[in-house]
Amino acid sequence: MGQMLGAFLAQLVQDWAGPRSRLWKLSFQNRAAVFEGDSVICRGAVRAARRVEGRNLVECDLWIDNQQGVTVVRPASATLLMPSRREEA
Repeated sequence: MGQMLGAFLAQLVQDWAGPRSRLWKLSFQNRAAVFEGDSVICRGAVRAARRVEGRNLVECDLWIDNQQGVTVVRPASATLLMPSRREEA
């Protein structure tokens, strides 16, 4: 189940950031088991946005809760490469 939860987090940030973004880095730690029939809710918040060596980076804190509100994945984080506004035009 662990790698599937990582895939859910990757999908969360890529869906949020859009098709022109790139997932640069993803890390996560499983904290509780998820079983067949469980529901999970993936959440995230932007921690920082900055420009480094000509790249637009967005860092996000992520986590996953189950249907009982138990956090099953945390800490988790993602760094995304975002297009500049000029690239989108």
